[in-house]
Amino acid sequence: MKRIGELLVEAGVVSQAQVDQALRIQAQHGKRLGQTLVELGMATDADVARALAMQQGLEFIVLTNIQPPAETLALVPPEIALKHSLIPVERTKRELRIALADPLNLEALKDIEFRTGLKAVPQVAALSDLASALERYYGKETKAPTLAGTEDELELIMDEVSPFGALDLGNENASVIPVVNAILANAVTLRASDIHLEPQEASLLTRYRIDGLLQDILNVPKGLQESVLSRIKILSNLDIAERRKPQDGRIKLRVKGQEVDLRISTLPALYGERIVIRVLEKSMATISLDRLGFSPGDAEDLRSLLSRNQGIILVTGPTGSGKTTTLYACLNHLKYYTKNIITVEDPVEYRIPGINQVPANEKAGLTFATGLRSILRQDPNIIMVGEIRDQETAEISLRASLTGHLVLSTMHTNDAASTVARLLDIGIESHLIASTLAGVVAQRLVRSICKYCQEAYDPDPDLLRTLGLSREAVAGRKFLRGRGCDACHHTGYHGRIGVFELLRVNDTLKELIARRAPQREIFLTARKAGMHTLEDDALAKIFSGVTSAEEILRVVPPRFEDRKSEDPKSFHQELGPSPSPDRLPDQKPQGESLGVQLGCKPSGESVPVPPGRASGSGGSEQSPAGAGTLSARPTLAKERVLIVEDDPGIREMLAALLRIEHYEVVTASDGEEALERIYEQPPDLLITDVVMPRMDGFSLCRKLRSHRATNAIPIIVLTTKSGVEDEVRGLELGADDYIPKPIDSRRLLARMRRLLLETRAP
Repeated sequence: MKRIGELLVEAGVVSQAQVDQALRIQAQHGKRLGQTLVELGMATDADVARALAMQQGLEFIVLTNIQPPAETLALVPPEIALKHSLIPVERTKRELRIALADPLNLEALKDIEFRTGLKAVPQVAALSDLASALERYYGKETKAPTLAGTEDELELIMDEVSPFGALDLGNENASVIPVVNAILANAVTLRASDIHLEPQEASLLTRYRIDGLLQDILNVPKGLQESVLSRIKILSNLDIAERRKPQDGRIKLRVKGQEVDLRISTLPALYGERIVIRVLEKSMATISLDRLGFSPGDAEDLRSLLSRNQGIILVTGPTGSGKTTTLYACLNHLKYYTKNIITVEDPVEYRIPGINQVPANEKAGLTFATGLRSILRQDPNIIMVGEIRDQETAEISLRASLTGHLVLSTMHTNDAASTVARLLDIGIESHLIASTLAGVVAQRLVRSICKYCQEAYDPDPDLLRTLGLSREAVAGRKFLRGRGCDACHHTGYHGRIGVFELLRVNDTLKELIARRAPQREIFLTARKAGMHTLEDDALAKIFSGVTSAEEILRVVPPRFEDRKSEDPKSFHQELGPSPSPDRLPDQKPQGESLGVQLGCKPSGESVPVPPGRASGSGGSEQSPAGAGTLSARPTLAKERVLIVEDDPGIREMLAALLRIEHYEVVTASDGEEALERIYEQPPDLLITDVVMPRMDGFSLCRKLRSHRATNAIPIIVLTTKSGVEDEVRGLELGADDYIPKPIDSRRLLARMRRLLLETRAP
């Protein structure tokens, strides 16, 4: 498939030099090439639309030449047409042809299909053509700041946002309407998630929560305090005379075409009523899983869990960690017109078309538990419960997932593994958890580095130690941070992204849950089955330049130190070795215990082990029987492993894996650097790639085997899948084993243990 730039060059619209210039600018700002060319005046939006239609094999249409029938236009509500910038053009028996600028907007196509029950067939139109058609068929939006709507739901519409500096705050007789409008509208402009109006002794302090942190914005004079608070209560239809009890209300707000819902909460305080306003962008109701920040592997695993017909999926984390947003993204992924999706929420934060949302109301007796009982009589396919807070709600949710329903909900736990302990604590039977729990997503929200002022820097050694990293581990890695600029309000951050931990419950974990295994054992078993922890995802986002190390330490639970302090002996003896390469993660080892796999009888007797090379630095306890045996409980000393790999990504991945397994890890980028490390202190085992600069893996093997001081070091060679010649040559030069790429962690760990065990044998 040809690229847009190539098609435009072939059509004579632009030159190759212009495309190259636009590509350089595009790399700086992250916009699409077509949009960049239009903004630079090198092409029209119609030119780009024609090229896009040609690339995708679709029809390009001019809407000024078409008059869609009224019944066709009526199929798509105005808010959907305006939201996705599309026009329904023609309906057939089973299809609806729609004109839009981006035919790859799958969310728009899915939304149309969900609402109409027809297959959406995209056609490409120019943006300017679409804008004219939208105005022609759906009318212009109100321009002046006005109030509209019913008595129960007022809407505040503003196209102009007054800066705070333009407000007349010195005159206590001045109108408070511009002040309130500015506070609300600027919160949307500055991407605030919450507005805090906090009465102080001498003023009304206004603060915005931006990217998770509160910032002081405006001090309103004390004389205007009551007027400002009363104005907000009027807009949210609250009783302005009631100042002794908390109240809750809502406001609909539209700022420059951006629609948001404001959720109002009042609370009597020492110096007057305190008001907190939650800002809910309507666009978040249609957010997709791809925008949350899942790694490709975890995103695929989550989609696999969501494809199940039954079971319960829980999203966990503290308040403000984005759990509700993740649930809505899951619902948008599941939304289809053949499914009956019902939610019970407290409160309903985002309104999703096509999904039946039930607001919980404890005063009226509609709790999560009572709502769930009623929902089960409504023939649902998928149920979403806002939060599991008690035993009754948890038990009904789990039993619903046992009877052919997919259930989504949230809980407050620190990580994925502790969710099981939390369910047990509130009184749920372990066998019910084991038979229904499909997966757990633990998450946090971290601030993203501002792309306009990001810069590379050399991290402080203390910072690396806190993260559990060494200088060798981060060699070749780039650490980024934001200097601070106008775009990010001099914070260095702009926006937030999720950090995730996804636990999939396999057969092995089901057995552990059923027998009420300790939380730590569940965590370690999940790790061995391939679960990426919050720390793993956090480090990946640091190394990819998404966020900073300081931000990760602020938000993510500090389990980096826990890894260092774990006792290696208890770590290995708690779970035993990883499964062998031909055993699936959720298969239980048959007739094997830790002692048997390490060459020891379960009874504690000593058994002979295969003769190996001379003893390395690992060491082991000998039984009274003497040479040729290992004790039933060997001492698992912290063995030193040298990783030689020129690819920093693979090198760091291997180092992180081995550190979790409590090996002491040293790294090198090629054979010459490896020799320096070996001469400083010989390792207990060497893992080396073949193709590397300066000195390759073969030359390194030859040198080590030619010297008496290093010829006993076990060597594992990394080869490509098809690299049979590399494998043979490595073994001929003295390598003890080989591992094909891509590397299977279970195979690598099993073979490392075998070689180290042989090395320890006398």
